[in-house]
Amino acid sequence: MLVIVDYLLIAVFLLSALLGLFRGLIKEAISLLGWILAVWCAVRFGATVAEMIPSLADGSFIEIWIARIIVLFAVLILSSLLGRLISIAIHQSGLSGTDRVVGMVFGMARGAVVVSLVVLMLDAAGFDGDPWWQESKLIPYAAPLAERLGAIAEDSVELIKDQVEDVPLP
Repeated sequence: MLVIVDYLLIAVFLLSALLGLFRGLIKEAISLLGWILAVWCAVRFGATVAEMIPSLADGSFIEIWIARIIVLFAVLILSSLLGRLISIAIHQSGLSGTDRVVGMVFGMARGAVVVSLVVLMLDAAGFDGDPWWQESKLIPYAAPLAERLGAIAEDSVELIKDQVEDVPLP
């Protein structure tokens, strides 16, 4: 018998799949790439942008982060516009059905990752000994991916630390 956490995990998975179905692969992929590019550009070019804005020119910690937020939103807006244009072209070409079905598959994959991240966070918070955790039918299926994502996250944190060493901190 499923417990409440199983129903919540199913809901997260299905919601992600439905979102992928409605948005389509092109919008989903460009959105994901846009976020990755936006974060990278914000970290990489935030200090440079801060120097170009006269009121942010002294380069303090807060001013650099304000510039990073500006860069983040600028890249997100541009990627959103690009996604919209490509989506319109796909729709006009008659491939929107295929785009939506493949988008649903993408949404299912994203849903599996999100569910695994939730399991990883709950495990890290110490809930793995609770009765509902032990009774869950779905957590054992999400746990292997959660462990792998945890290892990837640790490696990514080290990589990010190496990339932003030159960023001035207070």
